[in-house]
Amino acid sequence: MTSFGICNPINASGKASPNFYVSVVEGFQNAFKTAADENPGGTPTGFGTRIAVTFTNVPAGLSIYLPRSVPNGSGGTALTAVTSATATGASTAPTAATSPSSIADQDLFFVPSSSGTATAYFEVTTDNLGSIDTFYIPVTLYAAANAVAAQSTMLTVATSFAPITSAATIPSFAAGSSTVPLGFLSFTPCTTSLLFPFVSNVSGFETGIAISNTTVDPFGGTAQSGTCTLNFYGTGGTNPKPGPAPNPNEGSGKPFAGGESYAFTLTSALAAAASGNPATFTGYIIAQCGFQNAHGFAYITYGFPGTSSDTMGYLALVLSRGSTAPESLGQ
Repeated sequence: MTSFGICNPINASGKASPNFYVSVVEGFQNAFKTAADENPGGTPTGFGTRIAVTFTNVPAGLSIYLPRSVPNGSGGTALTAVTSATATGASTAPTAATSPSSIADQDLFFVPSSSGTATAYFEVTTDNLGSIDTFYIPVTLYAAANAVAAQSTMLTVATSFAPITSAATIPSFAAGSSTVPLGFLSFTPCTTSLLFPFVSNVSGFETGIAISNTTVDPFGGTAQSGTCTLNFYGTGGTNPKPGPAPNPNEGSGKPFAGGESYAFTLTSALAAAASGNPATFTGYIIAQCGFQNAHGFAYITYGFPGTSSDTMGYLALVLSRGSTAPESLGQ
C-alpha cells in the first residue's frame, strides 16, 4: 500500500509522470489474438482480445489517465485503447487529452468514473504469435492540490478479459476470468505541520514569525497555495483560539502563494486567528499549512518596537503527519 498526496510527480519538462503500472501477462503463447486471428482466412467480424482495467473507490476530484496504445516490451504485439464505454464497442482509439498542461502532448486519454468506478478497455491490435507477451500499462493520476479529501478506503485496480458474456460475441469470456481487485493506494492531503516550540509577546518581548511556501523550486516541483492555521498551546488557563495566519502579502484570509515568504508578529497572529483572542501569549505554536514544503523561522526580541536587544532566532521543526517527531530541522 502506498499513499498518494495529490502532489503529482512532475518531470523536468513540466509533465506528469506515471504513478504506477498495471501489468498484463499473456500466460501462454497465442492466448492473445487480433481480430484477424479470431477469424483466420476471412473478414474479421468481431474484434481482438480485449483487456478491461477497472478502478474502484475512485475519490471525487481524482482524474485517471491511460495511454492510447501500449507496446509489448519485446516488440511485435500492441494493445490499443478503445473509445467505447462498453466491452463490445467500436475499435476506435480515444482522443488524446489536451489539458491540463502536465498531461497534454503525452498521448494519454481521460478515463471517466461513475460512482467511484472507472473502466478502460484495451484491444490486441497486433500480435507476435511466437512470443509470450507482457504489457505494462502506465497509470497517471491527476488532481489539483488537496482537491481530494483524505479517505480510508483504498483505490483498487483489477484486470479481466472482455467481454464477459454468454452472448454469441467473438471473442467472449466466462465469468471468473478477472483478477482479484488489489487495494493499494490511500489518499492523504499534501500538508506541512510546523512546530514553533517557544513564542512570547509579554513583558516587553515580541516574537517574529516567518513562513515560506517553497513549492516553487528548481527541482521540478508544482506550485501550491493554501492557508496556514495557527494552533496556540500555553501553560495554564485557556488557549487562544486557532485560526489562519496573517497574510501581509495578498491580504487578510488569503492563501499563502507558492514561492513567497510571509513575516508577521505573534501579536498580529493572535488578532488574525480569531476575534476575542488575548493580546499576549507565551507557549508554543503548531502551524498546519495546506501545502507541502512549508518552512518556518522565528525570532524572539526584547524592546520591540524601537531599539531591540537580546534577540535570538530558531528554525521551526517540520513535524511528521500525526506525530510530533521531526522529519527535518527546517533545512
